Amino acid sequence: MSPPTPPQPPRRAARSSGRRLATGFAVLVFALSHLAFTVATPIAGGPREPVASYAPDERWTPPPPARNADFATFPYVGDDGRSGLWALPSSAVPLEFVVEQEVFDRFGEDAVRQAIEVWNGTPGSRFGARATRAVEAGVDERRRDNVNRVFMDRRSCGGRYLARAHLWPGEVVIRDGLLARAIGEVDLGLCDRLRPGQMARVVRHELGHIAGLDHLCDEGEDCWHPEFDTDNTCRIMSPRADPCQQVTEGDLLGLVHLHPRLPRASGTDARSTSASVSFATHPAPRSAFTAVLSPYDGELAHRVAAATLAGHLGAPLLLVDEDCTAGPDGRALDRVLAVAGRAVSVGPVAGACLATLRGAWALEVDELPTTAAVEDRVVEILRDRQTPPTRVVAASLAAPARGTPVAAVAASAAVALDAPMTVLEEPDDPAAIERLLEAYPELEEVLLVGDGTMVRASVALDLADSGVRVQRIRAADAAAAAAALAEDPGVGLPAELSAVLASTEHPEHTIPAISLAASLGGLLVPIEAQLRDSHVTLLRDRVVDGAIVGSRQAVTTGQQLALSRLVDGDTSGLSVLTGS
Repeated sequence: MSPPTPPQPPRRAARSSGRRLATGFAVLVFALSHLAFTVATPIAGGPREPVASYAPDERWTPPPPARNADFATFPYVGDDGRSGLWALPSSAVPLEFVVEQEVFDRFGEDAVRQAIEVWNGTPGSRFGARATRAVEAGVDERRRDNVNRVFMDRRSCGGRYLARAHLWPGEVVIRDGLLARAIGEVDLGLCDRLRPGQMARVVRHELGHIAGLDHLCDEGEDCWHPEFDTDNTCRIMSPRADPCQQVTEGDLLGLVHLHPRLPRASGTDARSTSASVSFATHPAPRSAFTAVLSPYDGELAHRVAAATLAGHLGAPLLLVDEDCTAGPDGRALDRVLAVAGRAVSVGPVAGACLATLRGAWALEVDELPTTAAVEDRVVEILRDRQTPPTRVVAASLAAPARGTPVAAVAASAAVALDAPMTVLEEPDDPAAIERLLEAYPELEEVLLVGDGTMVRASVALDLADSGVRVQRIRAADAAAAAAALAEDPGVGLPAELSAVLASTEHPEHTIPAISLAASLGGLLVPIEAQLRDSHVTLLRDRVVDGAIVGSRQAVTTGQQLALSRLVDGDTSGLSVLTGS
């Protein structure tokens, strides 16, 4: 069976894999003398009938192609020679298939459903597929109609093929230098010669290719690669017949690599990362009326305040320079900001940027030059909701050298708790808290995040003496603060959490990570190269979804795989995370 390939004229579909490698085209068609034959065929020439425009979900950065002894994903080489992937958009998962009644009648409804759903529930993976309903009138050919179909294929099953998946391409998307061809629709045709005993493994194998898995097999096979020489495991993604058609660990690892429970949003620096995260928070074009802007090199207090405000507004955050309408900032703004939208600037955003937004872009621009102005705006936003705020979250900006400030974690918690957030400039100066309490009498409780070096005991005592309820979260650093906020039932975070992970050693990703955590209503969890026991417990027992913000230098692919599996309770990758 051959993996999906970019759209090509039909005459190219029969070229061999060696020809593909020589010419650089991602076309693999194997003529193997085994029992099971399937093929995935991209459709050239566009739809045969008018269909609604297809907008792929660009929510997450696609992973790079990979071939190693654990798993293989297949490469796609576009017209410009840039490597990338075929990608299933987030909005397309789980794949929903309409099944021709003849397929159920021939192979048995339970057997067909089980074959389609074999990949579901893979620990660490978001991929899934299901049969939604049967249709009496089938189709005798693949066609683009915005419906994924399973049908008896009587027109394209020449040779010894047992099944064909016909892929309809969506748009090409580029994120962080990676090119991906979105799969807009897939029709799965089963050939007449397919026997009931072969159906399950053929459908499972084909769905593996649709998910993005390549062949992986032993030396001597046409699909063998030198990297596989230590792996003699039979896999469902081997093209061989029984007994090598069972889902094994390598198959599942590949699925997690392509569809991780914790997908990645990243860029090369803070600016490009914030642009990438804006796609994650607002995947649909022109989906926001407001965007929050703050200088990428401004004061940390301003950037934390901007991320908090963006979270409460449900708006994308962009860290910008003076030329904010060019480069990744401009592309992100142009994509997410609806016509007649608004920009809110936090801190000293360059005048040239604001002038361009007001002039050429014709946007309404609201300037909030201080953190106090941001705090007041947040209280106004929360007052308009059904349950006005009664609590304020306060934390220190202190952080280890090149580390994550505790205030970053506290800010994500404040958004999840529908509470305003303020920062302490000094550990013994509660002036910022007292200002909010005096301005807004409904604020009757303060959640202080940080140990005694960050928030002195005298601050808590002074607040308590004035009649304010005080709750302390004593944490020595940001990583400890995340675990402590989640563990303390008095904080009020939900039992099931979304978590956004970012490396403590790469603080350039911290501010975008706050805005992403806030958009998910979740918690920022800073992690070290070796995961703490408290974080293992948090991810395994409380976290149900989330994301990773940062490059592969910050959080490696191996760590991403292990973290994604840990979220689903699979601890088999703990050695990668803890170094044990």
